[in-house]
This record gives sequence, C-alpha cells and structure tokens, in this order.
Amino acid sequence: MVDNRNELQETLAGSPLQDFIFDETPILDTGTVGFETQVPVADRHVLWRAARTLLPRTGRWPVVVFDGGTNVYHRERYSHGEGEQAQPVAIVARAQNMTVEEALKTRRQGVHDKYYREDWDRIVGIGLDETARRVGDAAPTRKQVAQHVGPPDLTGLERFLFEWEERVRPTIGREPWVEFEPWSDVEDVLVLLPTPHGWETPAYSDYTMCSRGWERGHHALIVALHHWHRRYGAELVISGGDWLQLDVARPPADVREAFALAQELRLFAGLPDGSLRLHARDLIDRTTWFLQERF
Repeated sequence: MVDNRNELQETLAGSPLQDFIFDETPILDTGTVGFETQVPVADRHVLWRAARTLLPRTGRWPVVVFDGGTNVYHRERYSHGEGEQAQPVAIVARAQNMTVEEALKTRRQGVHDKYYREDWDRIVGIGLDETARRVGDAAPTRKQVAQHVGPPDLTGLERFLFEWEERVRPTIGREPWVEFEPWSDVEDVLVLLPTPHGWETPAYSDYTMCSRGWERGHHALIVALHHWHRRYGAELVISGGDWLQLDVARPPADVREAFALAQELRLFAGLPDGSLRLHARDLIDRTTWFLQERF
C-alpha cells in the first residue's frame, strides 16, 4: 500500500490525476492516513475511475465525499461505541463475524408498526391505486388483499401486489423511476482510503442510515456491500453522509431478482416515495444505484 505522499504522486504520474495534489489526513488516532484532493464535480466520476484503475498499485480504495477528512473520519458514540469499538479495524472485525443472512435480516418495523396499523386502510388504498394505474380494472379488491395480507405487513402487501401485477402485465424491461435519484449532489473531495476493499468504506465514512441507534450498524452495511459486490459487481463511488452511490457491473435482468434486491437496498435506504414494485422495475439493467436516508 502507498503510504506517503511522494510515493503517491509518483504513482499518479501519467494518469488523469497527475496534476492533483493530495494531502495526508490522519484517520482518528490509528496511526494511518488517508489521502485527499478536491476535484471538479463534473469530472469526479472520471477521476474516481482513474483512481480505481490504479488500485492495484496504490492499495487504496477511492471514494468521493463531502468536505474531506474532517467530515469523513469523525465518530459518534451512538453510532460506533467508544474507544477501540469505534476504530475502523474493530468495525471491519464485527463485519467479518456477521453473515449475509444476519446483515439482511428484515428489520423489525418497531416504531412504524403503530403507524402501519392505524393507517392501514390508506396504505392499502395507495397500493391499490398504483396497481390500478398499471393493470386497470384487473386490480384486486380490498377484500382480496385482506384475504392474503394484513397490518402491519407492508412487505407482504408489496409482494402480493407485485405478483398480481406481474400475472396481469408482466415486466419486459427496465421502467425508470425518477424518485430513485439522490437529493443532493455536491460531493467534490476524492479520498484514498487505507484499504483495497470498497465495501469497507463504512468503517471510515459514516452513513446516517447506519447511525442513530439503527439495529443495522456500519458493520452490517459492510457485509451487504460485500455481498452486492460479489453478486452484482457493485462498487461504492460516493459516500455523501446521508446517501451513497454505487456503480454496478452486473445489475439484475430479471424483475423478481430485482424485487428481492429492492428489499435488500431498502433495509439501508429509508422509505423513499414510490413502492418496492416501482423500485424493482427501475433496478433492471441499471448500472448506478443510490441509497439514501429518506423519511
């Protein structure tokens, strides 16, 4: 791994990054450093790709962030614990002791249960309206829904309506949905982390959906990112604090696989406008994914 700035600048020679000056930034009190430089927003993806290409030589995963190391490496006790628990090596170790099944276990709906129960009729109505827009008069009735699913099983409602829609009007290709784009887009600092594994980025860069007492911590996100990397070739490009961008080499081509993937992504992405069905159809053959904290 490249571990000093002079060696890094030599490594960048001949690449699109050769004229950028990288600063060393201490990572907490670990004795390790990251390297960072400000990049034009319009060019950040090209420059990220250049740094990604150099990974075998630098040994450092590139990620685009907001406001550099000061914003990236901070630690909050409610997110990571205290002392050694908050160190990147400890977070990675917790990930290594967690299975994919544990990381992707359906989150207890908890505080949402009361809302789903009290507002179930309206929730069902919204779902049926969406199904009717797709299949017209062939949509199910409330009685048919009630025979198969009840409050507060929102995922069960989504799956019932998804299967109904696919029987009546099967998905034949990607159906874009504009809501699955990030809210903000100002990240302009390229950081080279002291790990060759992009899925370990959450050990260094906080993501709010894994903070604030959520039962899925940053270690669970590491496991999920590694799983998506193995299965879909997904690589983390931007870590924006409350949103993430991944480039994807092998996105799902089948709508049912995409529906299962949408369920996984939603575990780490809040509740955006639009249903799982819309999200799933948008994911077909999509080579850029976004996760974002939305409520």
